[in-house]
Amino acid sequence: MSRNALQRLVNACERSPSLRQSLKACSSSEEWIEVARNHGFLITAKDLESDDKESQLSHWFEQSRISQPFRSTHR
Repeated sequence: MSRNALQRLVNACERSPSLRQSLKACSSSEEWIEVARNHGFLITAKDLESDDKESQLSHWFEQSRISQPFRSTHR
């Protein structure tokens, strides 16, 4: 599942109080994945790990002083 698909799940949670409650009641990522699958979202633990790493990296770049692409000083 891609990050876009995870975003679709988040959007579905915003529209569905029952889905949101079901996911909130989960006590493990395995339960969370099962609930998501029962609602038609095919995700794996690897998808969640990948998204977590991407989120951490994105957050770091947003907070860092590196806000512009590297540019060569040679012309």
